[in-house]
Amino acid sequence: MADPYISEFKAANETSTSDPSKDFIEVVVDEGTDVSDLIVIIYKGGATSFRDQFLLAGKTPTQTIAGKDVYLIDNPTDGLYLLANDGIALVEANDISSDPLQASDIDTVFQAISDGVGFIGSGDGMDGVTFIDVTPGDVQDVPSAQATETLDGGLSYSIIDSGYTPGQILCFGSGTLITTIDGETPVENLKLTDQILTLDDGHQPLRWIGSNWLNNNHLKHNPEIRPIRIQADALGEGFPKKDLIVSPQHRVLVRSKIAERIFGSTEVLVPAKKLLTLSGIEIQQENPNGVRYFHLMFDKHQIVFSNGSPTETLYSGPMALKALPLESLLEIQALFPEICDPEYHQKPARPIIESGNLARKLVDRHQKNSKPMFVSV
Repeated sequence: MADPYISEFKAANETSTSDPSKDFIEVVVDEGTDVSDLIVIIYKGGATSFRDQFLLAGKTPTQTIAGKDVYLIDNPTDGLYLLANDGIALVEANDISSDPLQASDIDTVFQAISDGVGFIGSGDGMDGVTFIDVTPGDVQDVPSAQATETLDGGLSYSIIDSGYTPGQILCFGSGTLITTIDGETPVENLKLTDQILTLDDGHQPLRWIGSNWLNNNHLKHNPEIRPIRIQADALGEGFPKKDLIVSPQHRVLVRSKIAERIFGSTEVLVPAKKLLTLSGIEIQQENPNGVRYFHLMFDKHQIVFSNGSPTETLYSGPMALKALPLESLLEIQALFPEICDPEYHQKPARPIIESGNLARKLVDRHQKNSKPMFVSV
């Protein structure tokens, strides 16, 4: 069983006057691991002394993906306050009742890292423990939209541009019906090698499937990753056949003469979040049971049918791969070693429209002319 590790964290930028509302620490363990003895300890970087500690006991994973449970400690839920140069220790304790923990309470120190400057702990359980600076460069120069993460299980860390990354992967909501050779199948019931109907290549075997669960509390405090509901017929009559739940980044296929006039292609892929000005497409604000997302991957980027509407599968572009947990990334690299080549660029199934202005122009013209976003041929 692999040791638990800190997979990602974000500190309030610069000083104690900074906004801590987005502060978080993410801890990854093998799926099903008992975390009742795991504790995250925060040490003041400047004073090299204890400041706070957080028990994982009683928490539920924010997501489970690729055989790993992911636990989140953040400011809105736990009161986490993390500053530049602070130290973060992940330990296993034999007595979780002590606050602060003493050396005799700690059985194992899995990690002791700092996000700005290395130091040696002074006093309490981390007395004499070396906190290793893992943040490249000066952490105080890290913009508030960025965070620090590891892609190798905690051996090294890097700055990422997209903040809290899980949930930014494009994916289908649980219950989505995917068209297969045997008819429509709920996405959660799909298995590897199932024959999925694609728009371009007929039925193709499913090569990889992943899922992640985001709880209600996390969605409340991170509105940018709340699911988007595409109501039945919102894109055109029968598209989709029933309400479709997708992640904000998930791209849907638009097919129309208007698209051709704007982009030079009758068919284009547009992220769901860029279609929110279209009637019948909206952010699902209330998610009392959280949301489980599923992502599908084939030998190449494909367009499949979800609730009858054409939508994309996982596109192995650099931003999507960066957002994947390490275990998922390693699985995909084993299946598709070519993505490890720095020069590799997967060909998208259709032109991808990322410009917000152009997407709004596309929607506005369809609405102005009372034309559907998807026309069947």
